[in-house]
Amino acid sequence: MSLMRRVATAIGLTMALAASQASALNLGEVWVGDQQDGKLYIFNQSDLNNPFVDAQETTIDLTTVPGGVNSTRLHLVGFTNHNGLDPHSRAILAYLNGYAEIWKTNGGTHAPELVSVLEVSTTNTGGAKDSLHMCGGNPQNTLLGCSSIGNKEIVLFSMDVETDTYARIGNFPLSQLQIHPHVWGKARAAINDAISGGILNGAPICNNFDTHGRLLYVTTNNGGVGGVLVLDVSNPYMPRIRDAYNGTAVGCGLVNSQDGKYMWTNAGSKSATDDEKAYKWKFSDAYNNWRAGPRKVVDLPETGGGDVHGAQFAGIGGWFLWELMRLDDKIHVIDPRHGHLVNTIDLETPDLMNPAGDVLDRSAFGTRMYISLRGALPTTAIVGINDPDRRPGVMVLGTFFGYHATQLKIEDIRSGNLIDICPVAGDEADPNHDHGGYEVCDDTHPHYGQAVAVDSADPHGLKSLSYLTGGF
Repeated sequence: MSLMRRVATAIGLTMALAASQASALNLGEVWVGDQQDGKLYIFNQSDLNNPFVDAQETTIDLTTVPGGVNSTRLHLVGFTNHNGLDPHSRAILAYLNGYAEIWKTNGGTHAPELVSVLEVSTTNTGGAKDSLHMCGGNPQNTLLGCSSIGNKEIVLFSMDVETDTYARIGNFPLSQLQIHPHVWGKARAAINDAISGGILNGAPICNNFDTHGRLLYVTTNNGGVGGVLVLDVSNPYMPRIRDAYNGTAVGCGLVNSQDGKYMWTNAGSKSATDDEKAYKWKFSDAYNNWRAGPRKVVDLPETGGGDVHGAQFAGIGGWFLWELMRLDDKIHVIDPRHGHLVNTIDLETPDLMNPAGDVLDRSAFGTRMYISLRGALPTTAIVGINDPDRRPGVMVLGTFFGYHATQLKIEDIRSGNLIDICPVAGDEADPNHDHGGYEVCDDTHPHYGQAVAVDSADPHGLKSLSYLTGGF
Protein backbone atom coordinates (compact mmCIF):
# COMPACT_ATOMS: atom_id res chain seq x y z
CA MET A 1 0.00 0.00 0.00
CA SER A 2 1.34 3.44 -0.91
CA LEU A 3 2.14 6.02 1.75
CA MET A 4 -0.71 8.27 0.61
CA ARG A 5 -3.19 5.41 0.76
CA ARG A 6 -1.98 4.42 4.23
CA VAL A 7 -2.35 8.01 5.41
CA ALA A 8 -5.84 8.25 3.89
CA THR A 9 -6.83 4.96 5.51
CA ALA A 10 -5.50 6.11 8.87
CA ILE A 11 -7.37 9.38 8.61
CA GLY A 12 -10.55 7.52 7.68
CA LEU A 13 -10.22 5.16 10.64
CA THR A 14 -9.52 8.05 13.00
CA MET A 15 -12.60 9.93 11.78
CA ALA A 16 -14.75 6.83 12.07
CA LEU A 17 -13.49 6.24 15.63
CA ALA A 18 -14.13 9.88 16.52
CA ALA A 19 -17.65 9.67 15.09
CA SER A 20 -18.39 6.48 17.04
CA GLN A 21 -17.02 8.02 20.24
CA ALA A 22 -19.07 11.15 19.61
CA SER A 23 -22.16 8.97 19.49
CA ALA A 24 -21.32 7.54 22.91
CA LEU A 25 -20.73 10.87 24.66
CA ASN A 26 -23.22 13.43 25.87
CA LEU A 27 -22.26 16.26 23.54
CA GLY A 28 -25.48 18.19 23.67
CA GLU A 29 -29.22 18.26 24.01
CA VAL A 30 -32.16 18.17 21.62
CA TRP A 31 -35.19 20.27 22.53
CA VAL A 32 -38.58 19.33 21.07
CA GLY A 33 -41.79 21.34 21.40
CA ASP A 34 -45.27 19.79 21.37
CA GLN A 35 -47.57 22.48 19.94
CA GLN A 36 -50.76 20.62 20.78
CA ASP A 37 -50.19 20.08 24.50
CA GLY A 38 -47.69 22.79 25.46
CA LYS A 39 -44.89 20.47 26.49
CA LEU A 40 -41.13 20.84 26.05
CA TYR A 41 -39.00 17.69 25.86
CA ILE A 42 -35.23 17.73 26.40
CA PHE A 43 -33.11 14.73 25.34
CA ASN A 44 -29.41 14.01 25.74
CA GLN A 45 -27.77 13.70 22.35
CA SER A 46 -25.81 10.69 23.57
CA ASP A 47 -29.04 8.83 24.33
CA LEU A 48 -30.57 9.79 21.00
CA ASN A 49 -27.40 8.86 19.12
CA ASN A 50 -27.28 5.32 20.51
CA PRO A 51 -29.75 3.01 18.73
CA PHE A 52 -29.64 0.57 21.66
CA VAL A 53 -30.63 3.11 24.32
CA ASP A 54 -34.16 4.18 25.18
CA ALA A 55 -33.63 7.91 25.66
CA GLN A 56 -35.17 9.31 28.83
CA GLU A 57 -36.34 12.85 28.23
CA THR A 58 -36.97 15.66 30.69
CA THR A 59 -40.49 17.02 30.27
CA ILE A 60 -41.49 20.60 31.10
CA ASP A 61 -45.17 21.53 31.12
CA LEU A 62 -45.08 25.03 29.64
CA THR A 63 -48.71 25.69 30.56
CA THR A 64 -47.85 25.79 34.28
CA VAL A 65 -44.54 27.71 34.34
CA PRO A 66 -44.83 30.65 36.79
CA GLY A 67 -44.73 33.94 34.89
CA GLY A 68 -44.68 32.17 31.51
CA VAL A 69 -46.93 32.43 28.48
CA ASN A 70 -48.81 29.34 29.73
CA SER A 71 -49.96 28.44 26.23
CA THR A 72 -50.26 25.05 24.59
CA ARG A 73 -49.18 26.52 21.23
CA LEU A 74 -45.38 26.40 21.31
CA HIS A 75 -44.39 26.42 17.65
CA LEU A 76 -40.63 26.74 17.15
CA VAL A 77 -37.51 26.55 19.30
CA GLY A 78 -34.30 28.50 18.63
CA PHE A 79 -30.97 29.10 20.38
CA THR A 80 -28.86 32.25 20.56
CA ASN A 81 -25.72 30.22 19.89
CA HIS A 82 -24.66 26.61 19.45
CA ASN A 83 -22.59 26.09 22.60
CA GLY A 84 -24.87 24.90 25.36
CA LEU A 85 -22.18 25.29 28.03
CA ASP A 86 -21.86 29.02 27.37
CA PRO A 87 -23.46 30.72 30.40
CA HIS A 88 -25.02 33.23 28.01
CA SER A 89 -26.70 30.59 25.86
CA ARG A 90 -30.42 31.30 25.59
CA ALA A 91 -33.37 29.45 24.13
CA ILE A 92 -36.12 31.33 22.29
CA LEU A 93 -39.57 29.72 22.34
CA ALA A 94 -42.09 31.18 19.87
CA TYR A 95 -45.82 30.69 20.50
CA LEU A 96 -48.65 30.93 18.01
CA ASN A 97 -50.58 33.25 20.35
CA GLY A 98 -48.16 36.12 19.73
CA TYR A 99 -45.65 35.76 22.58
CA ALA A 100 -42.07 34.54 22.89
CA GLU A 101 -40.15 33.30 25.92
CA ILE A 102 -36.41 33.59 26.59
CA TRP A 103 -34.86 30.80 28.67
CA LYS A 104 -31.39 30.22 30.10
CA THR A 105 -30.41 26.86 28.69
CA ASN A 106 -28.25 25.89 31.69
CA GLY A 107 -26.67 23.34 29.35
CA GLY A 108 -26.23 19.82 30.62
CA THR A 109 -28.56 20.22 33.60
CA HIS A 110 -31.93 19.63 31.90
CA ALA A 111 -33.13 22.47 34.12
CA PRO A 112 -33.62 25.58 31.94
CA GLU A 113 -34.81 28.80 33.54
CA LEU A 114 -37.36 31.29 32.20
CA VAL A 115 -35.88 34.80 32.20
CA SER A 116 -38.16 36.93 30.01
CA VAL A 117 -41.49 37.01 28.15
CA LEU A 118 -41.85 39.14 25.02
CA GLU A 119 -45.16 40.31 23.59
CA VAL A 120 -44.43 40.22 19.87
CA SER A 121 -47.90 40.82 18.41
CA THR A 122 -49.67 43.86 19.83
CA THR A 123 -53.23 43.55 18.49
CA ASN A 124 -54.31 41.42 21.45
CA THR A 125 -57.18 39.87 19.55
CA GLY A 126 -56.41 36.38 20.77
CA GLY A 127 -56.82 35.05 17.25
CA ALA A 128 -55.08 34.88 13.92
CA LYS A 129 -53.89 38.47 14.19
CA ASP A 130 -51.56 37.41 16.99
CA SER A 131 -50.08 34.49 15.10
CA LEU A 132 -46.34 34.48 15.72
CA HIS A 133 -44.42 31.92 13.70
CA MET A 134 -40.83 32.19 14.88
CA CYS A 135 -38.14 34.34 16.51
CA GLY A 136 -34.40 34.10 16.02
CA GLY A 137 -31.37 36.05 17.19
CA ASN A 138 -28.38 37.32 15.26
CA PRO A 139 -24.99 35.61 15.76
CA GLN A 140 -23.81 38.55 17.89
CA ASN A 141 -26.71 38.05 20.35
CA THR A 142 -27.65 41.72 20.07
CA LEU A 143 -30.78 41.62 17.90
CA LEU A 144 -33.86 39.41 17.81
CA GLY A 145 -36.07 39.14 14.73
CA CYS A 146 -39.61 37.75 14.84
CA SER A 147 -42.06 36.92 12.05
CA SER A 148 -45.70 37.74 12.81
CA ILE A 149 -47.93 36.04 10.25
CA GLY A 150 -51.22 37.55 11.39
CA ASN A 151 -49.95 41.12 11.50
CA LYS A 152 -47.80 40.70 8.36
CA GLU A 153 -44.85 42.35 10.04
CA ILE A 154 -41.29 41.84 11.21
CA VAL A 155 -40.73 42.70 14.87
CA LEU A 156 -37.25 43.56 16.14
CA PHE A 157 -35.99 43.51 19.73
CA SER A 158 -32.65 44.50 21.18
CA MET A 159 -30.93 41.76 23.20
CA ASP A 160 -28.43 41.82 26.05
CA VAL A 161 -27.99 38.23 27.18
CA GLU A 162 -25.52 39.19 29.92
CA THR A 163 -28.18 41.16 31.77
CA ASP A 164 -31.20 39.46 30.16
CA THR A 165 -32.52 42.79 28.96
CA TYR A 166 -34.80 42.68 25.91
CA ALA A 167 -36.53 45.76 24.49
CA ARG A 168 -38.83 46.26 21.53
CA ILE A 169 -37.23 48.29 18.74
CA GLY A 170 -40.28 48.35 16.49
CA ASN A 171 -42.98 46.57 14.52
CA PHE A 172 -42.37 46.84 10.77
CA PRO A 173 -45.24 45.86 8.42
CA LEU A 174 -43.97 44.43 5.15
CA SER A 175 -46.27 46.74 3.21
CA GLN A 176 -44.40 49.80 4.56
CA LEU A 177 -40.83 48.66 3.89
CA GLN A 178 -38.73 50.86 1.60
CA ILE A 179 -35.84 50.02 -0.74
CA HIS A 180 -32.39 50.90 0.59
CA PRO A 181 -31.13 54.08 -1.13
CA HIS A 182 -27.81 52.41 -2.04
CA VAL A 183 -29.58 49.87 -4.24
CA TRP A 184 -29.63 50.95 -7.87
CA GLY A 185 -29.54 49.69 -11.46
CA LYS A 186 -30.63 46.15 -12.26
CA ALA A 187 -30.84 45.19 -8.60
CA ARG A 188 -33.33 47.98 -7.89
CA ALA A 189 -35.35 47.07 -10.97
CA ALA A 190 -35.53 43.44 -9.80
CA ILE A 191 -36.75 44.53 -6.37
CA ASN A 192 -39.42 46.75 -7.95
CA ASP A 193 -40.55 43.80 -10.07
CA ALA A 194 -40.94 41.68 -6.93
CA ILE A 195 -42.89 44.47 -5.23
CA SER A 196 -45.13 44.81 -8.29
CA GLY A 197 -45.69 41.07 -8.05
CA GLY A 198 -47.08 41.50 -4.54
CA ILE A 199 -44.26 40.31 -2.30
CA LEU A 200 -44.96 43.06 0.26
CA ASN A 201 -48.61 42.00 0.48
CA GLY A 202 -47.62 38.67 1.98
CA ALA A 203 -47.00 37.47 5.50
CA PRO A 204 -43.53 36.76 6.87
CA ILE A 205 -43.17 33.08 7.72
CA CYS A 206 -39.59 32.63 8.93
CA ASN A 207 -36.44 34.72 9.12
CA ASN A 208 -32.72 34.24 9.58
CA PHE A 209 -29.73 36.59 9.98
CA ASP A 210 -26.56 36.42 7.93
CA THR A 211 -23.33 35.62 9.77
CA HIS A 212 -22.49 39.30 10.31
CA GLY A 213 -25.94 40.20 11.64
CA ARG A 214 -26.39 42.95 9.05
CA LEU A 215 -28.94 41.22 6.82
CA LEU A 216 -32.23 39.57 7.73
CA TYR A 217 -33.59 37.07 5.19
CA VAL A 218 -37.39 36.78 5.41
CA THR A 219 -39.55 34.18 3.66
CA THR A 220 -43.08 35.26 2.73
CA ASN A 221 -46.39 33.73 1.69
CA ASN A 222 -49.36 35.47 0.14
CA GLY A 223 -52.07 32.92 -0.59
CA GLY A 224 -49.82 30.55 -2.52
CA VAL A 225 -47.52 33.23 -3.92
CA GLY A 226 -44.48 34.45 -2.09
CA GLY A 227 -40.76 34.82 -2.06
CA VAL A 228 -37.78 36.08 -0.10
CA LEU A 229 -37.07 39.56 1.23
CA VAL A 230 -33.54 40.57 2.22
CA LEU A 231 -33.59 43.40 4.76
CA ASP A 232 -30.66 45.57 5.80
CA VAL A 233 -30.93 45.83 9.59
CA SER A 234 -27.65 47.66 10.18
CA ASN A 235 -29.95 50.36 11.54
CA PRO A 236 -32.61 48.21 13.24
CA TYR A 237 -34.84 51.25 13.71
CA MET A 238 -35.15 51.54 9.93
CA PRO A 239 -34.90 48.13 8.20
CA ARG A 240 -34.77 48.54 4.42
CA ILE A 241 -34.93 46.21 1.44
CA ARG A 242 -31.63 45.09 -0.07
CA ASP A 243 -33.05 42.34 -2.27
CA ALA A 244 -36.39 40.72 -3.12
CA TYR A 245 -37.31 37.66 -5.13
CA ASN A 246 -40.82 36.64 -6.07
CA GLY A 247 -41.82 33.08 -6.81
CA THR A 248 -43.78 30.34 -5.17
CA ALA A 249 -44.94 30.48 -1.57
CA VAL A 250 -42.05 30.10 0.85
CA GLY A 251 -42.09 28.63 4.34
CA CYS A 252 -39.25 27.81 6.70
CA GLY A 253 -35.91 26.15 6.16
CA LEU A 254 -33.29 28.92 6.23
CA VAL A 255 -29.73 27.86 7.05
CA ASN A 256 -26.33 29.55 6.76
CA SER A 257 -23.46 27.77 5.01
CA GLN A 258 -20.54 26.54 7.07
CA ASP A 259 -18.16 29.04 5.45
CA GLY A 260 -20.38 31.96 6.46
CA LYS A 261 -20.77 33.31 2.92
CA TYR A 262 -24.15 31.95 1.82
CA MET A 263 -27.67 31.22 2.98
CA TRP A 264 -30.04 28.59 1.68
CA THR A 265 -33.79 29.19 1.74
CA ASN A 266 -36.70 26.99 0.70
CA ALA A 267 -39.55 27.57 -1.72
CA GLY A 268 -42.74 25.54 -1.75
CA SER A 269 -45.50 24.48 0.61
CA LYS A 270 -48.37 22.01 0.81
CA SER A 271 -50.21 23.33 -2.25
CA ALA A 272 -50.21 20.77 -5.06
CA THR A 273 -49.40 23.55 -7.54
CA ASP A 274 -46.23 24.66 -5.74
CA ASP A 275 -42.91 24.34 -7.49
CA GLU A 276 -40.50 23.08 -4.80
CA LYS A 277 -37.05 24.65 -4.89
CA ALA A 278 -34.01 25.53 -2.81
CA TYR A 279 -32.38 28.95 -3.22
CA LYS A 280 -28.72 29.76 -2.57
CA TRP A 281 -27.97 33.40 -1.69
CA LYS A 282 -24.55 35.08 -1.46
CA PHE A 283 -24.36 37.70 1.29
CA SER A 284 -21.90 39.94 -0.58
CA ASP A 285 -24.41 40.36 -3.41
CA ALA A 286 -26.75 42.25 -1.09
CA TYR A 287 -23.95 44.14 0.67
CA ASN A 288 -22.42 45.44 -2.52
CA ASN A 289 -25.43 45.74 -4.83
CA TRP A 290 -23.75 43.40 -7.32
CA ARG A 291 -26.84 41.51 -8.40
CA ALA A 292 -30.35 40.59 -7.29
CA GLY A 293 -31.88 37.24 -6.51
CA PRO A 294 -30.38 33.89 -5.53
CA ARG A 295 -27.12 32.56 -6.96
CA LYS A 296 -28.54 29.08 -7.46
CA VAL A 297 -32.05 27.69 -7.84
CA VAL A 298 -32.27 23.92 -7.30
CA ASP A 299 -35.41 22.04 -8.32
CA LEU A 300 -36.70 19.61 -5.69
CA PRO A 301 -38.83 16.87 -7.28
CA GLU A 302 -42.09 16.07 -5.55
CA THR A 303 -44.31 13.01 -5.63
CA GLY A 304 -46.95 13.50 -2.94
CA GLY A 305 -47.34 17.23 -2.52
CA GLY A 306 -43.82 18.25 -1.64
CA ASP A 307 -43.93 20.85 1.15
CA VAL A 308 -40.19 21.40 1.58
CA HIS A 309 -39.51 22.58 5.13
CA GLY A 310 -36.59 21.44 7.27
CA ALA A 311 -33.07 22.22 6.03
CA GLN A 312 -29.66 21.50 7.55
CA PHE A 313 -26.09 20.56 6.65
CA ALA A 314 -25.41 16.89 7.29
CA GLY A 315 -22.37 14.76 7.97
CA ILE A 316 -18.80 15.38 9.09
CA GLY A 317 -17.85 18.86 7.89
CA GLY A 318 -21.38 19.58 6.69
CA TRP A 319 -20.58 18.50 3.16
CA PHE A 320 -24.18 18.06 2.02
CA LEU A 321 -27.38 20.02 2.48
CA TRP A 322 -30.54 18.12 3.39
CA GLU A 323 -33.99 19.42 2.41
CA LEU A 324 -36.91 17.68 4.13
CA MET A 325 -40.18 17.23 2.19
CA ARG A 326 -43.02 17.01 4.70
CA LEU A 327 -45.67 15.45 2.47
CA ASP A 328 -43.36 13.33 0.34
CA ASP A 329 -41.57 11.83 3.37
CA LYS A 330 -38.25 12.28 1.60
CA ILE A 331 -35.00 14.13 2.10
CA HIS A 332 -33.38 15.63 -0.98
CA VAL A 333 -29.57 15.82 -0.73
CA ILE A 334 -27.85 18.80 -2.38
CA ASP A 335 -24.18 19.35 -3.12
CA PRO A 336 -24.07 22.95 -1.84
CA ARG A 337 -20.86 23.90 -3.61
CA HIS A 338 -22.24 23.25 -7.08
CA GLY A 339 -25.95 23.51 -6.30
CA HIS A 340 -26.82 20.07 -7.65
CA LEU A 341 -29.34 17.54 -6.36
CA VAL A 342 -27.27 14.38 -5.80
CA ASN A 343 -29.41 11.94 -3.80
CA THR A 344 -32.82 11.29 -2.23
CA ILE A 345 -33.39 9.55 1.11
CA ASP A 346 -36.77 7.88 1.68
CA LEU A 347 -38.02 8.16 5.26
CA GLU A 348 -40.76 5.59 4.81
CA THR A 349 -40.10 1.96 5.69
CA PRO A 350 -42.34 -1.11 5.64
CA ASP A 351 -42.92 -0.50 9.36
CA LEU A 352 -43.39 3.26 9.13
CA MET A 353 -45.61 4.74 6.45
CA ASN A 354 -46.34 8.48 6.28
CA PRO A 355 -44.01 9.53 9.13
CA ALA A 356 -44.68 13.29 8.56
CA GLY A 357 -41.23 14.60 9.40
CA ASP A 358 -41.07 18.35 9.96
CA VAL A 359 -38.08 20.14 11.50
CA LEU A 360 -34.52 18.90 10.97
CA ASP A 361 -31.27 19.48 12.87
CA ARG A 362 -27.82 17.95 13.34
CA SER A 363 -25.80 16.47 16.19
CA ALA A 364 -22.56 17.99 17.42
CA PHE A 365 -20.54 16.33 14.65
CA GLY A 366 -23.29 15.85 12.07
CA THR A 367 -23.09 12.05 12.23
CA ARG A 368 -26.64 11.98 13.61
CA MET A 369 -29.58 13.92 12.24
CA TYR A 370 -32.79 14.53 14.20
CA ILE A 371 -36.28 14.99 12.74
CA SER A 372 -39.49 15.85 14.61
CA LEU A 373 -42.39 13.54 13.67
CA ARG A 374 -45.79 15.20 13.82
CA GLY A 375 -47.98 12.39 15.07
CA ALA A 376 -51.57 11.48 14.29
CA LEU A 377 -53.12 14.95 14.78
CA PRO A 378 -50.97 17.72 13.28
CA THR A 379 -52.42 21.09 14.28
CA THR A 380 -50.72 23.27 11.63
CA ALA A 381 -49.27 23.06 8.12
CA ILE A 382 -50.43 19.53 7.31
CA VAL A 383 -53.71 19.81 9.18
CA GLY A 384 -56.41 17.55 7.79
CA ILE A 385 -54.00 14.73 7.05
CA ASN A 386 -54.73 12.83 10.25
CA ASP A 387 -53.30 9.33 10.41
CA PRO A 388 -53.67 6.97 13.40
CA ASP A 389 -50.59 5.00 12.32
CA ARG A 390 -48.20 7.90 12.81
CA ARG A 391 -45.74 7.92 15.72
CA PRO A 392 -45.14 11.32 17.35
CA GLY A 393 -41.51 11.61 18.34
CA VAL A 394 -37.95 12.11 17.09
CA MET A 395 -36.49 10.14 14.20
CA VAL A 396 -32.73 9.62 14.38
CA LEU A 397 -30.74 9.07 11.20
CA GLY A 398 -27.13 7.97 11.11
CA THR A 399 -24.81 9.34 8.44
CA PHE A 400 -21.12 10.04 7.92
CA PHE A 401 -20.51 12.40 5.02
CA GLY A 402 -24.21 13.28 4.68
CA TYR A 403 -24.77 11.68 1.28
CA HIS A 404 -26.52 8.55 2.57
CA ALA A 405 -28.37 7.88 5.81
CA THR A 406 -29.61 4.95 7.88
CA GLN A 407 -32.69 5.17 10.05
CA LEU A 408 -31.45 4.20 13.52
CA LYS A 409 -34.55 4.57 15.66
CA ILE A 410 -37.57 6.63 16.66
CA GLU A 411 -37.86 8.03 20.16
CA ASP A 412 -41.57 8.18 20.86
CA ILE A 413 -43.15 11.21 22.50
CA ARG A 414 -46.42 10.67 24.32
CA SER A 415 -48.42 13.41 26.00
CA GLY A 416 -50.78 10.94 27.68
CA ASN A 417 -53.78 12.80 26.29
CA LEU A 418 -55.83 10.42 24.13
CA ILE A 419 -58.29 11.67 21.51
CA ASP A 420 -60.72 9.57 19.46
CA ILE A 421 -60.56 10.02 15.71
CA CYS A 422 -63.03 8.47 13.30
CA PRO A 423 -62.88 7.57 9.62
CA VAL A 424 -64.83 10.07 7.54
CA ALA A 425 -67.52 8.58 5.33
CA GLY A 426 -66.47 8.27 1.72
CA ASP A 427 -68.54 8.30 -1.43
CA GLU A 428 -71.86 6.59 -0.71
CA ALA A 429 -71.98 5.42 -4.34
CA ASP A 430 -68.69 3.61 -3.89
CA PRO A 431 -69.52 -0.11 -3.58
CA ASN A 432 -66.50 -0.53 -1.29
CA HIS A 433 -67.63 2.40 0.85
CA ASP A 434 -64.02 3.41 1.49
CA HIS A 435 -63.53 6.14 4.05
CA GLY A 436 -61.96 9.48 3.14
CA GLY A 437 -59.51 10.10 5.98
CA TYR A 438 -59.88 10.77 9.71
CA GLU A 439 -61.40 13.52 11.83
CA VAL A 440 -61.85 14.03 15.54
CA CYS A 441 -65.03 12.16 16.41
CA ASP A 442 -68.11 14.32 16.91
CA ASP A 443 -71.76 14.36 15.96
CA THR A 444 -71.56 17.00 13.24
CA HIS A 445 -70.02 14.85 10.50
CA PRO A 446 -70.95 11.41 9.26
CA HIS A 447 -68.31 8.83 10.09
CA TYR A 448 -67.56 5.38 8.85
CA GLY A 449 -65.97 2.63 10.90
CA GLN A 450 -64.69 2.43 14.45
CA ALA A 451 -63.09 5.23 16.46
CA VAL A 452 -59.35 5.02 17.06
CA ALA A 453 -57.75 6.46 20.19
CA VAL A 454 -54.53 8.36 19.38
CA ASP A 455 -52.13 10.41 21.46
CA SER A 456 -52.59 14.12 20.83
CA ALA A 457 -48.85 14.95 20.86
CA ASP A 458 -47.77 17.10 17.89
CA PRO A 459 -43.95 17.50 18.01
CA HIS A 460 -43.04 20.38 15.72
CA GLY A 461 -40.24 22.67 16.84
CA LEU A 462 -36.92 20.84 17.25
CA LYS A 463 -33.44 22.25 17.84
CA SER A 464 -30.08 20.70 18.66
CA LEU A 465 -27.93 22.43 21.29
CA SER A 466 -24.33 21.21 21.09
CA TYR A 467 -21.66 21.41 23.78
CA LEU A 468 -18.06 22.51 23.22
CA THR A 469 -17.89 21.63 19.53
CA GLY A 470 -20.15 24.45 18.41
CA GLY A 471 -21.54 23.56 15.00
CA PHE A 472 -23.07 25.42 12.09
